[in-house]
Amino acid sequence: MRKLAFSAFEYQRNRGDILDKEAGMKDQRVWSAVLEQLKTECSEQGVELWFGSVKFLGVENQRVRLGFPSQYHRDWIDNKFGVALKNSVRANFGQDMDIEMLVVEGAKEEKALFETKSSSESISWERRAIESNLNPRYAFETFVVGPCNQFAHAACKAVAESTTMIYNPLFIYGGVGLGKTHLLNAIGNRLLQRNPQLRVISIQAESFMNDLISAIPTNHIGEFRKRFRKDCDVLLMDDIEILCGKQRTQEEFFYTFNELYESGRQIVMTSDRVPSELPELTERLRSRFESGMIADIQAPEYETKVAIIKRKAAESNLQIPDEVCDYLARNIRSNIRKLEGSMIRICAYASLTGEYISIDLAKKLLANILIDVDRGLNPDKIIKAVAVNFGIRIQDLKSEKRMRKFVLPRQVSMYLCRQLLHFSYPEIGHIFAGAEKAKDHSTVIHSCKKIINLINHDPDLRKKIESIYNTLGVKDELD
Repeated sequence: MRKLAFSAFEYQRNRGDILDKEAGMKDQRVWSAVLEQLKTECSEQGVELWFGSVKFLGVENQRVRLGFPSQYHRDWIDNKFGVALKNSVRANFGQDMDIEMLVVEGAKEEKALFETKSSSESISWERRAIESNLNPRYAFETFVVGPCNQFAHAACKAVAESTTMIYNPLFIYGGVGLGKTHLLNAIGNRLLQRNPQLRVISIQAESFMNDLISAIPTNHIGEFRKRFRKDCDVLLMDDIEILCGKQRTQEEFFYTFNELYESGRQIVMTSDRVPSELPELTERLRSRFESGMIADIQAPEYETKVAIIKRKAAESNLQIPDEVCDYLARNIRSNIRKLEGSMIRICAYASLTGEYISIDLAKKLLANILIDVDRGLNPDKIIKAVAVNFGIRIQDLKSEKRMRKFVLPRQVSMYLCRQLLHFSYPEIGHIFAGAEKAKDHSTVIHSCKKIINLINHDPDLRKKIESIYNTLGVKDELD
C-alpha cells in the first residue's frame, strides 16, 4: 500500500479542510430538515416550486445564508414564507440564528412555470392546447387592439410572456362578446407555445360546478381536487360570475384558489362585471379576486370596429369597400362577436357566389341584425322614448335640474344620440344646451362614458336601455 508523508502544517491544513467539509455537510442536512418542516407547515408543492432554486450558501456568524436567482424570487419567498422560514431555521439551526437573503449570480434560475422548452423536449403545443380545452385559433396576433381593450390586452400578454407571475390573479371583466374568451385562450396558447409540458386547464365556471356536482355522489371528489389543485400549473376560468349564489361551489373554488396561489401557480378569470359588483359572492372570494390585477374591456369604438371588419375580410382574401366598412361599423353597434359573425356571413357568401360586396348586399344578408337606418330616428324621438321609460316629463329631462332621477335619463339620452344617430359630441351638446352645461361637449363625453360603464356594471340600467331600444324599434343588441 502506498503511504503518504505529511508535514505537521499540511496535516493541520488537511484536517481543517475535512472538518470544514463535514461541518458543511452537516449544515446542508440541517437545511434539508428546514425544508421538510416547511413542507409540513406550508404547501408542499409551493416549497418544492419556490425553494428548488434557492441555494444554501452555508452558515456564517450566526446567519443562515441563502442565495436567490432574482430579487423578485427573494421578495416573493420573504412575503409568502418569511415567518415560517424564520421559525423553521431557528427550530433546526438554533434560536439565535438569523437569515441572510442574497441575490447571487449563477444561482439556478427560478423553477418558473413559464420557461421555454426546446423543440426536442416538447410535444405539439396545438395538441396540448386542445387537450387543455383551448381554441388554438385564438391568439394575441389575431386580437384587434383598440382603446376599448388596450389595457386588458397588455395585461394578458404580460402574463403569457413574463418569466415570473407579475399579475396573479388576473381578473378580466366586460360585457358579452367583447373578447374576454379570446384573451383567455390566447394566454393559454402562448404559454403552451413556450412550454408544451405546462399543465394548463381552461374551463368554464359552469363546467367546474357541474364536475364538482358529479364528483360528490360518486366519491370522486379526491380525483376532482387532484385535477385542479395538484395537476394544474395554470388555471384559466371563464365566466366566473356563474359561481354567484352557489355556496358549495364557491367553497370548493376558494380552497382550490388558495392552494394554487400559495404554491405560486397562475390564475386568470373572466367575468361580466367587476368583483365588487358580483352578487351573492362570499367576501373571502371577492377579496382574493381583488388582490391581483383587474382589467376591463369596453364596447368597441368606431375605429376598432373598422379594423375588425378589415381583418376579417383579409382573412378571407376579400377586399371590402370603405363605404361598406363604414356602414357596417356604424350600424352594427353590438358586441365584437356579432360583428365578426356578420363579416363571416358576408365573406362566405361573396366567396361562394363571387358577388361584389356592397351596402345592398350587406343589408340583404344582415337584415335581422342591422338596424333599420331609414326608420326616421331623431333626437326628439330618442328623448321622448327615454322620458317615457324613466317615467319623467320631457321638459324635466332637458332642464338643468340636478336630481338623479333627471340627470341619469339625460345622460342616457346623450348616449343614445351618440350610439344611434352617430352625432358628434358638440352636436349633442347643442341639443341639450339648456341642460346644465351640456353645450360644453366635455359634459357629453363624460355622460357617454359614464353610461357605457354603467351598462357593464348595472343590470337594471341595462334592461332599461334595452326597453328603450324596443320602444324605438331598434333590433340591434345593446353594447
